[in-house]
Amino acid sequence: MDTVSKPSMLQQFRDAYGYPATGAWAAPGRVNLIGEHTDYNGGLCLPVALEQRTLVAVALR
Repeated sequence: MDTVSKPSMLQQFRDAYGYPATGAWAAPGRVNLIGEHTDYNGGLCLPVALEQRTLVAVALR
């Protein structure tokens, strides 16, 4: 699996849109082994972090 660094993502954003991103964020992946949808209601769950991340870059038009 290819991983994208934050500087690489920001350069790809600039290349795609012609102007720099004004914000960039990353969040780790997660999977629930048990307790899907119960954690939102105060129930028990067993989440596990994943190596994959979601990267987002944004800018106003």
